[in-house]
Amino acid sequence: MWSRVGVGFLVVVVVAAVVVVGSPNTRAAPMDGEVERDNAGRGHSPRMEVMLAEGGARAPAAGRVRGVDVASHQHPGGASINWRRVARGGFRFAGVKASEGRYYANPHYGNDRKRARRAGMFVFAYHFAIPNVSGGAAQAKYFLDRVGYRADGRTLSPVLDIE
Repeated sequence: MWSRVGVGFLVVVVVAAVVVVGSPNTRAAPMDGEVERDNAGRGHSPRMEVMLAEGGARAPAAGRVRGVDVASHQHPGGASINWRRVARGGFRFAGVKASEGRYYANPHYGNDRKRARRAGMFVFAYHFAIPNVSGGAAQAKYFLDRVGYRADGRTLSPVLDIE
């Protein structure tokens, strides 16, 4: 359903393992409207929170390229990201959340994409899929209608995030 979209390019599927802190089934997942969310109210996924608590991001192994994943959560109070500083920190690409389900479009997506590219970074848009809300075709259309994808040599293929 997500592997091929009508505009002629493949959507790369990223599956992130979720590490739940505490005993399973001891607490109900928070609700975001009608959507059950494991990461509601958090700045990062549970796995990323564990990694940060253990000392944060580490330098990449030789031959690996560093990148960042940003969403509206990285804009507390509407603050902007200093993309030139991010690029100077050795990050070569950025994944910018563009949409979620069929109900949310990141208001910072356009500026983050444009400013990261100006800083010399490669950029890809990603969609946070919520399969218990609507079908894959509807979410793919919602996502693609918002990302403005073009194969220009600096824009990486769109990505699907399922956690």
